[in-house]
Amino acid sequence: TSSAVESAKSARSTFALTKLKRSGTAELIDQRLAWLQMWDPSGRFKLAWDGASILMVLLDAFTMPVSLAWEIDAGWEDVGTTFLLITFWTTFLFWMSDVFVTFNTAIFQNGSLTKKRSAVVCEYLKGWFLFDLTLVTLDVLTATLQTSRRLRGSGNSVRLARALRLLRLIKMSKFNQVLQEVAASTGRQWMILVMAITNTSALILVVAHILTCAWYGVGKLTQNRGQRSWIDEAEALSVPGWVQYLHSFRFILNNPSPAPLAPESDVERLVDIFMYIFCLVIIGTSISTISSTLAELRAMNEENDRQRREIRVYLTNQNAQFDLVSRIMKFVDYKLEKMSPTNFDSSLISSTLQTELYVGQRSAFLSPMPIFLLTEEAYHEVFAGACAALKKDIYETGEAVFSAGGFSTALHITTTGSYKFCDFNMSEEELEGVHWFEELSLYAEVLLHRTTLTALTFAELFTLAGNDLAECIRKSPGCTRMFCEYAKEFVGAMQKANGEMTHQDQVMLSDRCCKQNQVYQILYPDPRTMLENIDIVGEGLLEEDDESADLDEESAAELAVSKKLSKEHSPLTPTSGSGREVPFPSMRPMRNMVPLMSRNGGLGSFVRTVIDSSLAMEVDYLCRRLQTVIPELDSQTGSHVVLKQAPERDRAESSCISVLALVTGKYEIFTKPQAPQAKLRPEQWYQLRDIIRWINPSEEQMHSVLVLLAIRALGKSKAMLNQLPKHQRRPERAVLYLMEFHENVVPSATRLDDDGLRRVRKALHVHETFNLAQMLQGENIPGNVNQLQELILSYKEEGKEVFRFYILFLLGFMSGLASGQGSRFMNATNAPAVISGIHMLQHLLDATAQGIYWGFIASRASALRLPQRTAEDFVLVRLACLSRVQDASGYKELRRAWDSLGAREQSFLVEHFLSDGLEERALVLEFLPACVANAKSNSLVGLTILLEVLVDLLSNLWMAVDNMANLKGVKMIAVDLSEDMGEFIAAVQNRFVFQTCVSRCKFHSVDDRVRVEMTGGNWGRTNDPDTDMTSLAYIVKDVLMKQQVMESSAPDVEDFAVTADDRLDWPGAAADQAAIRRVEELQPLSAKVCRRHKVFLSLLRGLMRLDPHSRMDAATGGASSFFLGEVRE
Repeated sequence: TSSAVESAKSARSTFALTKLKRSGTAELIDQRLAWLQMWDPSGRFKLAWDGASILMVLLDAFTMPVSLAWEIDAGWEDVGTTFLLITFWTTFLFWMSDVFVTFNTAIFQNGSLTKKRSAVVCEYLKGWFLFDLTLVTLDVLTATLQTSRRLRGSGNSVRLARALRLLRLIKMSKFNQVLQEVAASTGRQWMILVMAITNTSALILVVAHILTCAWYGVGKLTQNRGQRSWIDEAEALSVPGWVQYLHSFRFILNNPSPAPLAPESDVERLVDIFMYIFCLVIIGTSISTISSTLAELRAMNEENDRQRREIRVYLTNQNAQFDLVSRIMKFVDYKLEKMSPTNFDSSLISSTLQTELYVGQRSAFLSPMPIFLLTEEAYHEVFAGACAALKKDIYETGEAVFSAGGFSTALHITTTGSYKFCDFNMSEEELEGVHWFEELSLYAEVLLHRTTLTALTFAELFTLAGNDLAECIRKSPGCTRMFCEYAKEFVGAMQKANGEMTHQDQVMLSDRCCKQNQVYQILYPDPRTMLENIDIVGEGLLEEDDESADLDEESAAELAVSKKLSKEHSPLTPTSGSGREVPFPSMRPMRNMVPLMSRNGGLGSFVRTVIDSSLAMEVDYLCRRLQTVIPELDSQTGSHVVLKQAPERDRAESSCISVLALVTGKYEIFTKPQAPQAKLRPEQWYQLRDIIRWINPSEEQMHSVLVLLAIRALGKSKAMLNQLPKHQRRPERAVLYLMEFHENVVPSATRLDDDGLRRVRKALHVHETFNLAQMLQGENIPGNVNQLQELILSYKEEGKEVFRFYILFLLGFMSGLASGQGSRFMNATNAPAVISGIHMLQHLLDATAQGIYWGFIASRASALRLPQRTAEDFVLVRLACLSRVQDASGYKELRRAWDSLGAREQSFLVEHFLSDGLEERALVLEFLPACVANAKSNSLVGLTILLEVLVDLLSNLWMAVDNMANLKGVKMIAVDLSEDMGEFIAAVQNRFVFQTCVSRCKFHSVDDRVRVEMTGGNWGRTNDPDTDMTSLAYIVKDVLMKQQVMESSAPDVEDFAVTADDRLDWPGAAADQAAIRRVEELQPLSAKVCRRHKVFLSLLRGLMRLDPHSRMDAATGGASSFFLGEVRE
């Protein structure tokens, strides 16, 4: 027994060692030959090589039998021998190279392309390698005998070696498959049949040629034996060789007829019998194959002829005119050619391969669209699905593809034919080739055509519906986000143009929106937007030449000196003491190069001129001068324009103009872009001016705040953020990073003195900590105000100055939110909230955080005339801020949604919205206002369902937060809903999908924040239909879920006041009159269920019985006729 165990261990170790050696050899092969690129088995080179292989096999098949039968040796004696010699060496070198090519060609294993060299080698060694090696060895032997004058042509061994080369004809079966695949790739069915006939005919010809040479060789063998052969009988001994070939070839073709043979020729008669049988089998089979192929071709044509006959009979019955019949038949012929049906077992081709087939056929038509080309590069599977979703249509001459005024339901892509396109402005043009139209229909639910497309010839095009596209992208969250981002930009631009945009403009818009997409910028970063390539310093400094016109003589001289210094010490090409250029990794020395300009020239002088000027200033002058003294705001070469965020440049410019107008008291400039009916009222203007007087900004502070307002929005550029470290991708951190490491992007910051830089940096830190806009929308909590207090107090004696500078920045920032040459945002409607919020923050250093925050909420309640007596009232005011309620009607809608909630949901939301993040833990839901706005605009969601989902989200968030170790003890936790949830709310088309979306969400902890991801499980169900049956099923599921919640809390029946018939004692046991009123406003369950669904109502009542002993259990509910019977929709 012990010896058996030892033997087993020895065998196991030997096997393991052998396996290890094999694995090491395979890895060694892969490593040593990694530099050599492998060829694709379906690539052009391999196809060309296979074609050359076929020619080489045929060359051997035709030359070798002739040289053997007529005993012609290769040499230089005459043309024939020279040709044989060249042919031999050509094929010899080719087949030697073929071994290397096969070793270096990738293979398919289980349907996937494998380029692992060890796998290729193993596959070749198990396949054709031994066969190829044997024939190459014979070729080497033949070559040796050919080059040896002593052995050449002397012996049967030479002939045998040469004859064995004909074994390569076996590889014709492999090449035949390649020819069939090439024929199928042409896209023409008749080509497959023609190729099959050609292959069979070639096989017959090759076989006949070999038999011809063999028959002549048999005749020569008979003569060498001293017998009379068929050559003598045919008197062909003295005729030329090609005539002898014709004699032999005629015998092979007329094989059934008896050959003229001598009576004593036994060998020839045996060979004759063999050839007769061989030809009968081989050639007969080949002829049968040709016949069946021709029959298949006839059957295919007969089907087309049958359809043509049916059309002619129909036209005859309709008494159609000749010219119309002719046009119809031409169109029928065209359509039969383009869309002839093919019957085959579809299960033989997998769905993946079928999709790949569609990609090969249709990608050339879909990829010209920028967004789909990007999809092909980033999400190939989604692009393949879109190719498969395309539907082909064929149009007759003069037929309208779509017409102005009709409903636009799909994207149209032209492929072949000529078209006439009439744009919305009545301009016409003729088109050919690939063009796409009505892209907007992919992203809009209801759209009317404003253009007309008509076919001028027989034409083909593909269509893609929006629902089909949504089905393709539903399983890819990343691709869904990419399309949502693209669609938002595209639809927004079309809405701004009121849909009146020419086709060419739409094409350019599509390209522009695609290049602005985050996925595109990651894959194809624009060199112009690379931070190290941005250079606006030279332009900004040169454009300040005319600034000296506003200066006195001394200041102008200082400005000239500073410009000279800045040019001599250009940060882009720094020099050493010897004048030689030296590397310059940072832009920091720029700040010390131009001290005079930072104090007296450029922006500083402009600020002093504006503040000290008592003359009226025009807005155009301010815009022009701002673009001159702040290079980032230049409308042509500024940082915002380079980073492709022109709207942010407009907002920054509006902020700068607004803050200058506020400081100088220019009411008309401040309110210029505002509509007359919403213009800022004088008393509101005085309140803003009071805040400015409280701040009392100096010239240096104005200089700093203009720089901050000009560069702050750069932190939102996607093209720039993608180049920064991940922890620096928040807007404020990004701007600080630019100021530190890429001052060429923010050159205005380099002109600030140390105090100015300190102000800007601290203001950015404050703005990252506290966002006034979030407080105005009720998005943050008292804990955020407390953070602001702590940060300001940490600055000690300069905290007061930092805070007032921050308020000055906030005034400019809020004023420029809607852009405009002045403040479009700070009108009579929006100003009260901003003024109230800043008034509360003015007490930051002498009041509590709770007092400041809830004081603002109370002021908003007073402004909207809302109740503020109870905690619930304050929660509703905060919800009103989140919902951006502006009047009583908006509050009524909010109140109805609140009253529709159950007591549990209301209590949960009250607790959440009253949590301050100081005494109790709180979740801060960022981007919640955007979610509320999208819920209000989506009729299938609405405020009520959003609040219900919010309760579910908060419940799940708390469970997730409790399990996150890095958030233990954190009082205030920021939850990033980002744009993901907001876009999902806008896109979802099924109420229950949204109600249950939290169960498919994922929560990710990043530092001290939580990010909510909607996941593909949610995005994939946005277009699920909201039918009657699904709604009923969802209600049942919802009831069961609520029942489980109630059972998990394990209430006792005694805890409830019930009557004898198992009903709640209502309203006798009601808590108060408010509870009774809320219940009376609700519809009873019987009113919510259709009368025809009585079975369903009975099921619900059984499931909702209060007493668990009389409540319907799962088995009884499952046996209900609602599930087992037929329910009407």
